[in-house]
Amino acid sequence: MLASILGKRLRWTLPSGWIFEPAIVGPDTVDYVLKAGPHAGRHAIQHFWYHQVAPGVETTAWYEESGAIVHFTWYLERQTIHRFAALPAWLAG
Repeated sequence: MLASILGKRLRWTLPSGWIFEPAIVGPDTVDYVLKAGPHAGRHAIQHFWYHQVAPGVETTAWYEESGAIVHFTWYLERQTIHRFAALPAWLAG
């Protein structure tokens, strides 16, 4: 089982078709490339907030330049995530 996402190079695929590869998680940044999805080709390095909720459960959150808020809860044993994003009205509309 993956002990932590910190310091790892990850690939994750969302049911909506978004593929993040690679995603390199540092102590306070995530560096990712969107390989597939509506914004394929996007590369970003985002400052993020990290917290270990429980052994094997970690959470991260960050602001995108657009004002969107992105949140992931990582379930390491199951190798799944729960995601949430809040979009500003100008972007959602």
